[in-house]
Amino acid sequence: MALDVLSIGSAVPQTLVSQEDALTIAQTILGPDGEDREWLGKVYAGCGIGRRHFSVHGQVVKDILSGTNESNSPFLPRKQFPAGPTTKERMDHYEEFAGPLAMQATQSALADSAVDPKSIRQLITVSCTGFFSPGVDQHLIREVPLSPEVERTHVGFMGCHGALNGIRAAHGLASLCPGEPVLMVAGEHCSLHNHYLWEKEKLVANALFGDGAAAMVLRQSIGHPAEPSTGLRLAGSASCIVPNSTDLMTWKVGDNGFTMTLSPRIPALVRRTLPGWITGFLAEHGLTPADIKAWAVHPGG
Repeated sequence: MALDVLSIGSAVPQTLVSQEDALTIAQTILGPDGEDREWLGKVYAGCGIGRRHFSVHGQVVKDILSGTNESNSPFLPRKQFPAGPTTKERMDHYEEFAGPLAMQATQSALADSAVDPKSIRQLITVSCTGFFSPGVDQHLIREVPLSPEVERTHVGFMGCHGALNGIRAAHGLASLCPGEPVLMVAGEHCSLHNHYLWEKEKLVANALFGDGAAAMVLRQSIGHPAEPSTGLRLAGSASCIVPNSTDLMTWKVGDNGFTMTLSPRIPALVRRTLPGWITGFLAEHGLTPADIKAWAVHPGG
């Protein structure tokens, strides 16, 4: 049974950083190294990003850029702590920002859907950039508020495709309450895990990812033949792991935040393996790639 997307809401942290300032921040926290600084500048300039939102208070960014210490933040470069904030310090910031940002996205989605929050039967939360308990789900139940009897599922540490797995989970859970709304909320705070040491495979992530949250109100299509107002309906999903590829992209908990490695081999691997697999998936639904009018592609995860 298809799943209708009734509404989508999104939110970003208040602190906005241009890519030029993000490069200056990276160069400041990493320290001097002529050859690597040139390489880093090329990475930041070449990724096509203009600006990003960071889950830190604005004064922290001002301090790093100006060399001041008004914020006294653990995210400022400190000679005695060259690897940057500890994982605990980063998780403290995650706990501060994750709930409120998820709340903003949820309020936006619920307002557009005209769904009574207390009618939500299933709540799915998604994140790979932090954990705490009681978590974001209970923050939403208390603050929206949702029903205290809403059933909760968390999709954690699944990286860039976590929200897609959250939607897939919503698809399955919606069958438990046909015709009733399901809420999926995803929030990522990647800036909290900026790497502070000169390790190239781990520094690429610093140049790419920003912070934000998104929420979707979904409902099984049964009894609702009309297309939803968003024009979006989930007809099916699938997943495929490419053999001998698990070392190309990793995301692990370290002593100083979560660390990512990205291999430069990933684009060639995607280019080589995706067409055959996607053609087979579409064929299961009576379609070919030529039938698809638009594609939304994320070349990672």
